[in-house]
Amino acid sequence: MVAGALAAAACGGDDSGSSSSDTTAGGAGATSAGGETTASGDPFVMGWIDSQTGPAGPGYLATGLAGLQTYVDGLNARGGVSGRPVELDVVDDRTDPSAAVTGFRQLAGGDSLAIFGSSVSSHAAAQAPLAEELGVALVAGGVPDALVYPPQSFFFASNLAHTASAQVQLDFAEGLMEEEGIDAPKVAMFTVDTAASKEFREYVSSKLQDMGWTEVDDQVYTIGDTDFSAQMASIARAEPDVVLTLVGSTDVPPFVGQLRQRGMDKPIINTYAGSDEPAFEQVNDADFYAPRSFVWPTDEVASEMAAQAEESGLADEMVSTYFTRGYVLGQLIEEALVACGEGCDRAGFRDALETITELDTGGLSGPLSFGPEDHQLVSSAQMFIWDPEEGHTAPVSDWIDAEAASR
Repeated sequence: MVAGALAAAACGGDDSGSSSSDTTAGGAGATSAGGETTASGDPFVMGWIDSQTGPAGPGYLATGLAGLQTYVDGLNARGGVSGRPVELDVVDDRTDPSAAVTGFRQLAGGDSLAIFGSSVSSHAAAQAPLAEELGVALVAGGVPDALVYPPQSFFFASNLAHTASAQVQLDFAEGLMEEEGIDAPKVAMFTVDTAASKEFREYVSSKLQDMGWTEVDDQVYTIGDTDFSAQMASIARAEPDVVLTLVGSTDVPPFVGQLRQRGMDKPIINTYAGSDEPAFEQVNDADFYAPRSFVWPTDEVASEMAAQAEESGLADEMVSTYFTRGYVLGQLIEEALVACGEGCDRAGFRDALETITELDTGGLSGPLSFGPEDHQLVSSAQMFIWDPEEGHTAPVSDWIDAEAASR
């Protein structure tokens, strides 16, 4: 979400390149390679809008659609829902704010029962009023706090809000400081300079006061920067006991390297948007941590998902936790459609989402649920660190509850 927001703020342009496509696995009444008859009849249409191209698309946000398509392919091959296939109506917003709004209107003007994707917070914030106006549920990965605290009628979050991520980071930091015997830690922050990160910083500052901790530095950087030397020098001079950061994966290696070069050897705890495997591998740092709410797609627990991705020809897209989240959204769609019934309409699907009080993902995430007073699907995250001997990340915590962040 953060990395997408960084890219969105850095690019512009008109919406003339928006593209839409309908995709189903095999199509109505088709026969799978194994000879099984796939779903047939009028499809249940679900909209998807996110960056398939543009700065945040390939290898990142675009993998969310690949994960969802993987699940939909398997669902349709085993008969769909009530014998009807699920069809995806896809719009590429190219990480462009105007295209995100126009594309959302385009999907809302079609047959989609709900619209998914929207991983960039600023895009989701612009689309949420349209969801309310047009009566179509938006299930977004970009989560501005104001849209979930309190919940909005037609906005549902498929990711943690920034303050919820901050709570996970603070809880983990508290455990580390207790292990070190530090009663009143000094904390520095380093975040990208966006409206979303402002929410993060304000929340952390407030919580630090409540905890009796001391905030010794608060540094920001502009989107597109790669030289963080001034900010890292300031943080190093402040001599914090821990650094809390909101930095996307592409900016993790340069900032961590530049901070370590200045002799700061204390723990760095990043947000989930900076938890990609390549970033961990490149920094190879024993005191760099970041949480995930969805497992890495090549983890052992995701073997069934990986097998389906191979069958769907989408295994090459398993390079981000956004792929896993997309697959889990497929599970959510199936359960909501079952609850909504064969004659499901937009209002019914919205109401059905609120009945998903326990979504079984088969270990692909922590506990997931919606409810009438809770439109944030994700309520926890697990902290990871790089394991150089195994050559991949390893969890260093159980699932950390972020519900304390709600206000």
